[in-house]
Amino acid sequence: MSKSEVKELRKMQKELCDQLVTDIDELDRIIERQLRCREGFYNYSIGNVLLADKQLYARTGETTELLAGYRAWQEHGRFVRKGQKALKILAPRIWKKEDEESGEIEEILYFVKVNVWDLSMTDGEPMEESMVVNRGIITFQDILERSPVEIKMSNKQLTRGSTDGTIIKISSWIPDDQKVAVFFHEYIHYLCHFTEKGKKLSTSVKETMAEAGSYYLCKFCNVTNSESAAYIRSWNKEHAIEDLEGQGSKIISTCEKIIREMKLYDFVEAKE
Repeated sequence: MSKSEVKELRKMQKELCDQLVTDIDELDRIIERQLRCREGFYNYSIGNVLLADKQLYARTGETTELLAGYRAWQEHGRFVRKGQKALKILAPRIWKKEDEESGEIEEILYFVKVNVWDLSMTDGEPMEESMVVNRGIITFQDILERSPVEIKMSNKQLTRGSTDGTIIKISSWIPDDQKVAVFFHEYIHYLCHFTEKGKKLSTSVKETMAEAGSYYLCKFCNVTNSESAAYIRSWNKEHAIEDLEGQGSKIISTCEKIIREMKLYDFVEAKE
């Protein structure tokens, strides 16, 4: 695949992520799909699931269920049907470049095309439906134990949370489930909005990113976050997708990083 084709796929991926984070119903569907992880199968990023969904929907009017490469399907006793055209997704790669003068190594991120096929495009051994059982709602104590950044409790009643890019402060007056939502909100700010690029974003975009990220992570952990849902729905009515300034993929990738970093999959148990 040429560089221009990879670039076009990357552009499409970013546009789909922008649409996703401002659409609560679609976000719910995608998160529920991600939670249906199956042992032995790679759990592709949301950006890649969106790419595959768009391609398959254009052909069949259906979205994907379970993605895998050609050989991976064979390992699970299934085979891609003849004539089934691959769905194209993107895989990140790192190119290490050494500076001739300083000897320092610079890591450059780039993407390559990867072919995958959906379960509906294969034949073979039947796949049993997997069930997902929540081990329990994440508690604020869990957050305190897993947070990579220092959390301090605040005595302020009207300011639920804040961050200066070094620590996160959360009001001791709010209920624990709200503390979880506020932590995720402020952690998105902490990770995204204290870089040179992040500081240049408008306040509206920063808040939308934090609310969307908090909703995503709360939904993943089975914590109700109706305030973030209301904010996103309201924002969606008053703004165009372009107003998000292309930050949808940044929100998604940051949430996926937090899930890995804080091991939030510990609160979800997949059973066959």
